[in-house]
Amino acid sequence: MPPRRSRSALLRRIEAMPGPTPKSKSIWKIGWARGCESQRDISSSTVISSTESPDLVGKRVPQVPRHQARLQLQGAFGAARLAVVGRYGSVQYEDDLNSLRLPGYTTLDALGSVSVSRAFELFLAGENLTGVRVVTGKTPRTTLGPPRQLRGGLRLKLR
Repeated sequence: MPPRRSRSALLRRIEAMPGPTPKSKSIWKIGWARGCESQRDISSSTVISSTESPDLVGKRVPQVPRHQARLQLQGAFGAARLAVVGRYGSVQYEDDLNSLRLPGYTTLDALGSVSVSRAFELFLAGENLTGVRVVTGKTPRTTLGPPRQLRGGLRLKLR
């Protein structure tokens, strides 16, 4: 197994990386929806030069997935509001030598609320509703992102 190297050491060794990340973003409206928004990022962050560690040349920068996407839908139905957000991230690496692979992920979050008076609103929110295990790190142990979470309550509007 190759020796682990710190991220700060990696940043000192990298002399150059390619230019800006291509991104696309669109916002549109669909009948009932107040707003729909999608975003896609493509990152080609690879090491192109390193005098201290030539074995890094051609490797991907750690913790940067090549593809990321987000789709958000928001709608209002009288006194009720609903928002749903889906997120996607492709495979990425934990370390600078690209030996510790972090799998891709897809998550779904939602928030719903209904006004019960001018001052109060009931809400229910959920994160990672699909319950997938998102691996966020592998050094020194496998680290997981948050599990499925639900919360609800009464919100006081101070407007």
